Amino acid sequence: MPLIQPYITYGDVSAQWTDPRIYQFPGYVSRMEPATGLLVRGVLVNGHYLLCDSCDLFPKQDMKMETFVQGGPKQSIANIGKKWVDGKIVCPVRVDADYVLDEAVREILENAQYPNRTIKLDTNHSLAHLKLTSKYPGTDDNELVTFDTMIVKDLTLKSSPTDGVKLEVSFSGMIEERRASYLVSPPEGYILGRALGWGDCKASRYESSMRSISSLQVYIKNQESLHVFINPGGTPVENRNDNTQIIGVKGVDWGGSYVETLRRGVETQTYIHGGWMVDENLVIEFGPIFARIPVPLFKPAEQPLSPKLFLRTTNFWSQSRPNISNTQDLMFFFNNLPVTESAYPPIYTKLADISTTLVP
Repeated sequence: MPLIQPYITYGDVSAQWTDPRIYQFPGYVSRMEPATGLLVRGVLVNGHYLLCDSCDLFPKQDMKMETFVQGGPKQSIANIGKKWVDGKIVCPVRVDADYVLDEAVREILENAQYPNRTIKLDTNHSLAHLKLTSKYPGTDDNELVTFDTMIVKDLTLKSSPTDGVKLEVSFSGMIEERRASYLVSPPEGYILGRALGWGDCKASRYESSMRSISSLQVYIKNQESLHVFINPGGTPVENRNDNTQIIGVKGVDWGGSYVETLRRGVETQTYIHGGWMVDENLVIEFGPIFARIPVPLFKPAEQPLSPKLFLRTTNFWSQSRPNISNTQDLMFFFNNLPVTESAYPPIYTKLADISTTLVP
């Protein structure tokens, strides 16, 4: 049933209510000061400030109710498992006046492609409780703390004419040492950089200049493994812990996709029917970020018929090269490609075989 009229409004939110049901609310609606994320969208990535579109990074815990025989048919046993930190950040990719990439974005990209070191994250809104949940339930003793042992679980870097260049990254990890965090604010003299747009992007491969591309994306997926160990039987409650104690990466997947707008009569030789293309050297540029896939494994391109523009979608994976070190065979480079591989693209001889002067 709606509120009884009339009520008077003036100024901002001042009102004279005539319906007594308004007092059933936990507080006066007219005097509420709602919290918004507009002023607290900043996070720190290894100490570098990053302005996000969204951040849903929170502590999580395995919890479920069990129905054992001795408890009857109703759920009666609480199974409380390990704690960990998980969440996602979405942000535009920005550069300063000198076309230098945000340091926070660079830290994220480098961790994604070589997650042998952790990332430290500070937020303005994510609270944590580090004691044993079964002993200290409820709401007491929550703190704004630093998530000090995080790795990139999933990363997608994509661009389109309407959305510009966006970074979507999911993190997973744990809190190794309790460090109080403080409100994250821009450093003194901080100037917000320009968000990269579609005009800052381009792509190419050995057999095509790829001038009709209408969207691009690359991704990295790291398969993480979280472990927690059983506490010894005589451990006092105050020393017991249900936080994750070891985090590792047991598998990686690199790949991406692109969409082409087809032209009449000229796309026969650019259609990819799938397969492993050695030294095709697919390079996608997002401003100063170079995403390079020397050996792409292509799926057959999807080319549906519609009354609108003909669009063709091609998906690919990046295949590792066993003769190249993992510290050199990376996806992301910054400002330019490494000089040691300047011989790319490969040189095709008259016999149609491939020669290259890659430095291992």
